[in-house]
Amino acid sequence: MFHASICFLLTLSCCALAKPLLSIEDYGDKLKGMVHMLHDTCVARSGVDDSKIEEMKTGKFGSDPKAKCLLKGLVYTRANMRRS
Repeated sequence: MFHASICFLLTLSCCALAKPLLSIEDYGDKLKGMVHMLHDTCVARSGVDDSKIEEMKTGKFGSDPKAKCLLKGLVYTRANMRRS
């Protein structure tokens, strides 16, 4: 459990410092659809507000439990996508 917590915190740190190389407009139609589906699913499951997501995009993470749930879900979903 400790190892998973450290990995999660490290991932959050990297996300806070990273800037996307491409904007959503640069994605192909198939990838846009997948991104929107993932966004809609994760937002519905976590219950986070879109305004909080916009704050996180600027590097302001705070301590909102719903935002943490969203990030955790994205990390696990990404890991599962890599395995497939």
